[in-house]
Amino acid sequence: METNPQFLFPIIDLQFGGPGEMPLKVRELTDIELSVCNRIIKRLLDHLTISWKDIAAVTPRIESIDANPHLHQLMSPNDIVAVITFSTGVGEEVRGLINLCLPFNFLDPVLSRFSATNQFMRDNEQNETDIKALEFWLGEADVELAVNVGQNEISVKDFLQLQVGDVLPLNRNFNQDLDVYINDELKYKAQVGTVGQTLAIQVTHWLRSMGNCLDY
Repeated sequence: METNPQFLFPIIDLQFGGPGEMPLKVRELTDIELSVCNRIIKRLLDHLTISWKDIAAVTPRIESIDANPHLHQLMSPNDIVAVITFSTGVGEEVRGLINLCLPFNFLDPVLSRFSATNQFMRDNEQNETDIKALEFWLGEADVELAVNVGQNEISVKDFLQLQVGDVLPLNRNFNQDLDVYINDELKYKAQVGTVGQTLAIQVTHWLRSMGNCLDY
């Protein structure tokens, strides 16, 4: 894995409480900064274990860290490799790169597992633990629920003259169902009511989307 200064320096600056900016001049990393880099890169490599989980059991580890890539000759210049380049952003202005080099002798034993057929089979072999974890985290997702009681249009002049106690007629009869929106999408019809001292609604219909129409 290779990272450029435009990625490392802002991240190091953030780790020390800074705003995540590049120094005025690119310089050699100090021993303390190299120690921070070691922890940052270890966290990045740990995520490779997760991303490779469905292909092969991968346990990345850091052999060494060097600020001069020319000192390392890990393989022959003629070896075939796959290089993956990630564009990174810290804040709105600083853009950096992360390069991940995968030698062919690492990829060769698992290339067959990248086929669409094998991927489909792996997708259908999800164990019960993965399914339960997925259901749990989906259940924890927040959604916005809104109820449209009714609408009306008034002039700006009338709006500025509104007083406490004024009554505005709405475009909905008292016995009509209300519109219930989930994340701005119409999903249900409901009736208004109370539960104890709290205003509430009772869902009466589920709306299924059929093209441009809604089916009750």
